[in-house]
Amino acid sequence: MQMKKLFTLLISLLIAQSILAQISNEVFTSGKTGKRQKLGIYKPAGYSDKQTYPLIIVLNGNTLMEPVVTAVRYYEQFQEMPKCIVVGVFDESLEDVAIIDEVARPMNESARFFEFISTELVPYVQGKFPIAGLKGIVGSEEAGFLINYYLLNQKNPFNMFVSLNPTAIPRMGEEFSGALAAGGKERLFYYMTTADVENKLKYDKAINFERSLRSMPTHESVDYHFVDRKGTSINAAKLEGIAQAFDLCFDIYKPIGGKEYKTQMETLSNNIFEYLETKYKTIDAYLGIKKKPLLNDIMATR
Repeated sequence: MQMKKLFTLLISLLIAQSILAQISNEVFTSGKTGKRQKLGIYKPAGYSDKQTYPLIIVLNGNTLMEPVVTAVRYYEQFQEMPKCIVVGVFDESLEDVAIIDEVARPMNESARFFEFISTELVPYVQGKFPIAGLKGIVGSEEAGFLINYYLLNQKNPFNMFVSLNPTAIPRMGEEFSGALAAGGKERLFYYMTTADVENKLKYDKAINFERSLRSMPTHESVDYHFVDRKGTSINAAKLEGIAQAFDLCFDIYKPIGGKEYKTQMETLSNNIFEYLETKYKTIDAYLGIKKKPLLNDIMATR
């Protein structure tokens, strides 16, 4: 089933013109960077100010915006994830997102860009659209590593991280590990994947970083996933990673299927309605949205 979804996703990328038609472009003047930053904003079909939407910020918008929006639209049509607001950040320079190994911290351009995302862009989008509790960030390569530093930020605005083929600094894994071990009151979803084809040096560093990242057990509030795509090309890993990350993050949102019924509900007998109530409360807690009960889910209790 997962491979079927991925195949459909790849085919969908060939009809990107319809996606572009749903993405509006605007320019944001940042006080932090002093630059005019190009943004691409996706609003789902049937958008209404009367409901709230998870927010997904996409760095590397030039290459990742289309596949992210394609995945979002695909899962939306099967009601396997809620409708989302997706904001792509375009035309970042390498200096905006790169972390210098010797310093191992955002500095100069990257520090200003880092602050722009959390203190300007996120509040701007929240003022423009009704945003739900789930706020995610997606990045690849240098940006895929930069996003980890929000874990160390006391005012971290994100609770969903998707890091694709990150240009990692292995020794930083232990520090980030402390943040994942500490956890928090709300669920935090963390997903990372990397590939080695024509990417061996970056792959080895990412593998060592991930090992260090697991140096301490993650807190029960952290939903942690790492996928080693050895033998896979970089671009294939990114496409597969986007699809899999969304599939895992929004798993609780999916309509009740045969697998969930067999593994979670079949043996409950009289507590089956309590299970359904807990499922919808968990959706609210994880995603910050109140999902209306589906007829499919109600029928599953009978």
